[in-house]
Amino acid sequence: MDLLVAISLGLTLTCSAETISCQATYAGMLPPGHVAAGVLLGERRSRRTAQHPLLLIAGGIAIGVLPDLDVLLPKLLSRAGIEHELDSGVHHSWITHTPVFWGWVTLTARRLAQRPRAPAWAADVAGMLATGTAVHLAQDSLANTVALLWPVRRRRYGFQLDRLPGVTDHAEYARRYPASPAAKVEALLVLAAAVTCARRLGGSA
Repeated sequence: MDLLVAISLGLTLTCSAETISCQATYAGMLPPGHVAAGVLLGERRSRRTAQHPLLLIAGGIAIGVLPDLDVLLPKLLSRAGIEHELDSGVHHSWITHTPVFWGWVTLTARRLAQRPRAPAWAADVAGMLATGTAVHLAQDSLANTVALLWPVRRRRYGFQLDRLPGVTDHAEYARRYPASPAAKVEALLVLAAAVTCARRLGGSA
């Protein structure tokens, strides 16, 4: 419970420090694009390790969507009876969508993987975590904006190919997103992942 309160306070301070930026949309690329990137990540990793390709692809998918699990935090806090001012529609303004945060997580994972008792697959997870979270942030900055230089600068950087400024409602964003240039890029990514996955799993069968 105390951990949830601490996280809520940290995210609230991160957002409220720059109110103007927090009013913009930070939905970014939708889950299919992140899943597709995870598939490609796992498939590429499978070429350099003895682990089964299916396991690595599944792990890549999990890592590909990992940064977006922060959208669940407001619901968890509400169910726990904890008052908060978090809006999952602006989760790209939170520390959980910054290179600094995931750099720290990756560094911790790598240190744990180097321990004598670490399982053999720990190194693969640490390596995929570094690449997968970096790709996730790159995808979101392509579709929208991300605080890439936080905490040095709070300004968000990105190409905003979603063409949906000011939309923070998830349902509305999902409805209008398919007509955007970002959606076209995402569709190509999904197609590439489907073809690559089919070929890799077919060859390993």
